Amino acid sequence: MGLQVRYQFLQLAAAIRGHRTEELLALLRQSGLVVAPVNPVSAVREMPGVREHLTRTNLPDGRQVRLPPAAVDTGRQEFPLAPHYGEHTRKILEQTGLEDSAIDDLVREGVVR
Repeated sequence: MGLQVRYQFLQLAAAIRGHRTEELLALLRQSGLVVAPVNPVSAVREMPGVREHLTRTNLPDGRQVRLPPAAVDTGRQEFPLAPHYGEHTRKILEQTGLEDSAIDDLVREGVVR
């Protein structure tokens, strides 16, 4: 960044320091500029239209975690955690008709978890 540009940034920072965002936005809009604030994530998730579409899940320790909105509207706002790797392997293999001894062999040989 050139010295001239840096100086201009410093001048701009000095000019706007101490003003509230809403006040600056109003002044800029009155000047005919199209402007919008850049919000931190914490503010975005509280905005109407976002807040009511956030999803959540519960961690094993009981804490609730807020998640981004779903890509498509499912009507659900709470989702379970994804299963651990291999968590349902035995149940799925049993449903295919494999016997316990065959599943045990697959686990022992490292084919499945």
